[in-house]
Amino acid sequence: MIRLAPVALALVLAQLWTLAAPAQGRRPPPRPGQFSSTGFAGPSLQGMASEFFRAPESRGERILACRFGPETAACAADTANQFCRARGYVGAAFSRMETVRNRTFLADVLCSRSGV
Repeated sequence: MIRLAPVALALVLAQLWTLAAPAQGRRPPPRPGQFSSTGFAGPSLQGMASEFFRAPESRGERILACRFGPETAACAADTANQFCRARGYVGAAFSRMETVRNRTFLADVLCSRSGV
C-alpha cells in the first residue's frame, strides 16, 4: 500500500480532477445554518475515507476562507474544518486559499474520516 502525505494526496487529486470532474447537478433549496450538511457542496472526488473538493460550496456559492477578520491560514483551516464536519467528516486534512477578484475562498479541501 502506498501512503501519501496529505499535501501529496491533494496534489494527486487535483490532477485527477481535470480527468474525472462530474457534471454539476441541480442544487437543493437553501437550509438553515452556516454550511449545508446535505445537498450539493461542489464537484468532488470521493474515496473510501476522504473527499476532495476543488472549490467547496454551500448553498450554491463558494465558501469564503474567513467570514470575519483578516484572511489568515489559521482562519481558513478553521473554516475548512467546519465545512468538513458539516459534511460528516472528522475534519480537513488539507486546504488552501484562492483569491478571485479580491475575495479569498477555500480551495483544494481534503475532508477525512480518520484522525486529522
